[in-house]
Amino acid sequence: GFLAGGMVVGPSCLNLISSVKQVQTLAQFGAIFLLFEQGLLYSRIYSESSPLLESTKMLSLGRAESNDIENIHTEHWLLQNGINHGPNASLVGAVILALLISSAFSIFWFIEYTSSIEESVILATTVSICSTTVVRDNLHLSNLSDTRWGRQLLQMIAVQDLFMLPLLALPEILESYWLHGLAAFEHVVAPTMFVVISMLISKRIISFAVAINKDQNDELFSLSIVAYALMMATIAEDLGISIEAGAIFAGLVLIKSPYVLRVANSISSLSRVFGGMFLTSLGMIISPEFCLERSFSILKLVALVFLMKIGIVSVTLVRLFKYDKRRSVSAGLSMAQISEAGLVVLARASRLGFIQRSTYLTLVPTTCILLALAPLSGNHL
Repeated sequence: GFLAGGMVVGPSCLNLISSVKQVQTLAQFGAIFLLFEQGLLYSRIYSESSPLLESTKMLSLGRAESNDIENIHTEHWLLQNGINHGPNASLVGAVILALLISSAFSIFWFIEYTSSIEESVILATTVSICSTTVVRDNLHLSNLSDTRWGRQLLQMIAVQDLFMLPLLALPEILESYWLHGLAAFEHVVAPTMFVVISMLISKRIISFAVAINKDQNDELFSLSIVAYALMMATIAEDLGISIEAGAIFAGLVLIKSPYVLRVANSISSLSRVFGGMFLTSLGMIISPEFCLERSFSILKLVALVFLMKIGIVSVTLVRLFKYDKRRSVSAGLSMAQISEAGLVVLARASRLGFIQRSTYLTLVPTTCILLALAPLSGNHL
């Protein structure tokens, strides 16, 4: 909806926006808050996916029946003795992601859709990532978010949020390599130190923000979280990492923090507002005439990504990990879209010249169409 609205009010259609630069400035904040919330989402999924934690919740609420309690004690015993029944969902997600990226790269390179290896790598990695938020919402609407299958599926997809960190830094890494050659690897030291130091101090910063907010002043706490996210993003950019990579890392580094849920709630409103501005700014660069001229190419790319993801995900789950066919196909349908965060990567790569302008303008409506179809696919969960 935001993309379509931006296209309508943009310079290629009604031209209602006089100051595009101001919109782009606000959109930059939207990208930061959107990715920060994405990192927080992974931290929440990691914290909530523990079977032992879920068992404790059920017992404390008194909602477990006798069979459920017996299963809980069995699962607790298995966890204590290091025994895990079924494949590890995070490992399954990592394998699926690797197969999707390699397959997409091979397809783009074989059909000569891209003009360089760098462009193939960026496009393959971007279209392979799906939206964790969309899948979580579909599971919630299907009343599957609290089931074992729902948690497993969400864990599979949440692994992709970890991969977003190097993906968001990829355009800057490629640019640095082309400008400085092998000497660019000398710049790895500063980002590495940033990661290590951030892991040590980030949780303390959030704990301090909670401590000074004893009077439950939500506005003050939200302001503290905004300052933290912007600080991490700015430092990351100064060290040669993209500002977007710093934003998502600011959320990922809070994994296992007891305040993740409170932080996510405090930033959610800002993320919606500024995230909408970011998506609207992307829509403003889309020309309706271009979409009509390239309608066949856009629909062909939609079908390619949709069928590729369903096929690879379902076959991998059935053949390699012995999932039943119905759940495997439903997992493929839920992943048959492109993450909205991938638009951030495409925008950055386009500005740096690593992907062609026409390719970028084709992928934006492709992503929009796939995200619009995602709720329909979620009905089969």
